[in-house]
Amino acid sequence: MTQRRKISYKRIRSFVPAASVLLGIFVLAGLAVLPVKTWYVQTERLGDAKQEMLQVEAELKELREKKSLLETDAEIERRARKDFGYVYPGEESYRVIFPEGSPQ
Repeated sequence: MTQRRKISYKRIRSFVPAASVLLGIFVLAGLAVLPVKTWYVQTERLGDAKQEMLQVEAELKELREKKSLLETDAEIERRARKDFGYVYPGEESYRVIFPEGSPQ
């Protein structure tokens, strides 16, 4: 007959609290990692969004300046003469057409 080793339940029960504490620590550590990772990702996205907002604001400022320039009488007159060939009464407008392939 083989001799069986006796299992000491007292010995096993003495490891249960320590194992429970370790398991609890690992679970808490795991739960802490997820929010930290999420916070880090959100912080990066926030920085990117702030950078994009600064670029958009700069573009908006530039467009507002361009709009205010286009609303002036002098700019309206210049664009009408250049783009549409408008002239004042008594003035004559000429358009030079070069043949194809000739240097201008």
